[in-house]
Amino acid sequence: MILMAAAYYAVWHKGFGVFQHADGADAVGYLQRVWNPIYAFQILGLEAPGPQAARRVYALLMFFIALGFVGLFSRLSTFVVAALSFYWIGTAYSFGKPHHDCIGLMFALAILPFSPVGARLSVDSLVARWRSARRGGSMERPVLAPFAGLPLRLTMVTSAIGYFSAGASKLVLAGFGWMNGYTLLGIMTEYRSDWSDPLSENLFLLQVMSVGLIGIQVAFPITLFSVRSRWIFIPMAVGFHLMAMKTMATGPFLTLWFTLAAFIALERIPGVLRRGMTQGPLLWRMSFGALFLGISYGIVAIYMQHKSPWLLAVLLPIVLAVLFQCLPRMRVELSYSSSAARGWVAILRALDWGDLLRFRESEAGGATEPVSMASIAWRVPLLLPLVPFLGALGGMGSGTARGSFRRASKSAG
Repeated sequence: MILMAAAYYAVWHKGFGVFQHADGADAVGYLQRVWNPIYAFQILGLEAPGPQAARRVYALLMFFIALGFVGLFSRLSTFVVAALSFYWIGTAYSFGKPHHDCIGLMFALAILPFSPVGARLSVDSLVARWRSARRGGSMERPVLAPFAGLPLRLTMVTSAIGYFSAGASKLVLAGFGWMNGYTLLGIMTEYRSDWSDPLSENLFLLQVMSVGLIGIQVAFPITLFSVRSRWIFIPMAVGFHLMAMKTMATGPFLTLWFTLAAFIALERIPGVLRRGMTQGPLLWRMSFGALFLGISYGIVAIYMQHKSPWLLAVLLPIVLAVLFQCLPRMRVELSYSSSAARGWVAILRALDWGDLLRFRESEAGGATEPVSMASIAWRVPLLLPLVPFLGALGGMGSGTARGSFRRASKSAG
């Protein structure tokens, strides 16, 4: 989901330049002036797209990015997104100046189709588990799979290489003189932004920033071998891109922010946030919650600043899902009978991302409680659209004791 969101931003952000140059492709001599294909395009013999071709590629990209985000036809959609994103970003770079903001993203997208993509949090996973349940197979979500971490690892390696190369090239080409402060001063003067003027008045501060920048970039590969070092390097990298945006008008480089998520154990975040918001003194819990909401607001503000409502629509569900995971949770155990009910159980398991429901297969029908499933749905956000139908689910097949659901126990989790 994160990679699809990053791909959307990259495609949308680069689209303005691609459309502008593609629309002028019919003018005599225009492409000879603006088209400078990147080396990969020269090898593959790819030419500049015309107006119609650019819009078709853009439409296809947005369609398959949406499929990849929800996990529908996951392997096909991620393969198409990887191929077309390479063409789209390469076209943008060929029309202008190549940058390093999307290199890590391209490698991550390229390897994604070869991983067990869509195995858990996806529509494909829901359908597969539902079919398996109808056939009497397993309804459990897969936990481990070969090459599951390959996209993350490759993203980490390419990001580390990118940061190291950026810092090392400065030292090779300009030497330690690059850190004299005047280099940053010249960049800020040429590309003036919100914070350029106040910072440009303090040469010592610019020198400190230059040394810190080179140090973080050159030493960034340490994050591949030391997990603890990421507590320093990842915030510093994010801070660097934020400062560059506010002082040099570089833009937010959000694709790099997304790829930096590969260095974070995302599966541990809900537990950490839940403990921070529900345990300890009241002042600590309030401060922890305010910090999380402040960070979330800052991210949303950046998206709104760049006027991308679709990206905001992508981000808000993720923030709300994390917030839900932080709340105290009520776990419910359900017993069910008959093979007919297994399909429903598979759907409920797939939608229960918070692991709030526990299921136990029982041969006995037991008493039904029609309201129980609807009441459970209000504690599992993804079940809310099914609430009108869940009321009758408890009484399904009542009288023959087949396909009945009952609430067996409820305990605070």
